Amino acid sequence: MDKKQLIEEIASKIDDRDYSLILDLGGKFNLREREDDWRDKWRIVTIVANFDETTGNVGIAASQNAEFIDDLFNYAEEAWEKHMNTGEINLDNPWI
Repeated sequence: MDKKQLIEEIASKIDDRDYSLILDLGGKFNLREREDDWRDKWRIVTIVANFDETTGNVGIAASQNAEFIDDLFNYAEEAWEKHMNTGEINLDNPWI
């Protein structure tokens, strides 16, 4: 897991659709188009956050919001630690 990679991923997209920010099994952050049936399709550590289009949570400005990035990264660290200790995947995020 790398906070710089998180920042780059948030900055890499345009806020024009609904996204899920996921933490994959390799410890990388990825923005994917949101899918309601994600548990049937994705093998991931967790969904860090869901973002609705045009809310300002994706894009360059969002990537420069240090408090926002810290909040995302802090939850991801907790989920990553649990995954590493237990091997669990598709962890529920209590905040979404």
